[in-house]
Amino acid sequence: MISSVNEKEPTKSTVIGRPILLALEDVDGTPSFLEKALKFLEEHGSRVEGVLRQAADVDDVERRVREYEQGKVEFAPDEDAHVIACSSRIAIFSSTCILL
Repeated sequence: MISSVNEKEPTKSTVIGRPILLALEDVDGTPSFLEKALKFLEEHGSRVEGVLRQAADVDDVERRVREYEQGKVEFAPDEDAHVIACSSRIAIFSSTCILL
């Protein structure tokens, strides 16, 4: 029997939906997705017009979050700052929603 994609249990995200107090540091003490994204934006975001105003493609944001969760945990200088900015906003927003 072949199970469909919809029948699989969703995997727990290590980026989206984390409590805000845990969002800046991973369990092992290493910098989290959010901390690395903010550092990337601090270093590279000023070179991109409207980095906090313009949206990135949703598929690109979801792909980058998935890549991070699968082990691509460093951001390269040539990555799209809009994708990183949107990903970090989603992580912050979903973290604060848990507290409500």
